[in-house]
Amino acid sequence: MGSGVDARRIGMPLLVRRRCQEPMFGIANTIAYDGLMVHQAPPARSAIRAALADLSPGSFWLDVDSSAAKWSPDEGKAVLALLERLADRGATQPDLYLIAPFRDVADRLRRLVVGHGVLTRLGIAPKAQKAWGAQRIGTVHTFQGKEAEAVFLVLGASADASRGSRDWAGGSPNILNVALTRAKAIYVVGRHAAWRQAGVFAVAAETLPVVSLPDASGA
Repeated sequence: MGSGVDARRIGMPLLVRRRCQEPMFGIANTIAYDGLMVHQAPPARSAIRAALADLSPGSFWLDVDSSAAKWSPDEGKAVLALLERLADRGATQPDLYLIAPFRDVADRLRRLVVGHGVLTRLGIAPKAQKAWGAQRIGTVHTFQGKEAEAVFLVLGASADASRGSRDWAGGSPNILNVALTRAKAIYVVGRHAAWRQAGVFAVAAETLPVVSLPDASGA
């Protein structure tokens, strides 16, 4: 790529990223690719990002003050608040995935979202909501190999005693890398102070703007 002193030989096309936007690209390049990826993604518009721009103009970390072994009801409320904001701003049929590092968190998040009623406000027919939840809410494996406009990564494991679970999730780049590299925007939901030293999540915690929801219980 380039010429003269700026030339760079590209021997592995996989390392040329045309989907991933910043800051997701930079985080993934640090945690999983040793800085070898080359950024060629064109600017991309995102209706979801625009709807949440009053919190931050791009991807962010939504800090939720909670203490839970795995599933955090307060994080669930924060996710619902984000989805309500999308609905309030006219978003319909949003192209997003809600993923979690832990199966218990994913399962309980799915039950909460599907049972709440917000999906109806987002233009998803009641008879299609169960299938939407099965296809769009799950562990990282739900999202493997797929793309979306946005990812909500709901962490759980916010209690001080859950450090082992956090260290496991952040011990390899897989979970965070998949969430980062397949979407135009990422929104991490979890206790920032608990996760900022959990392996690769430290890079995301340092890079992403940290925001809160004053109107959401527990946020």
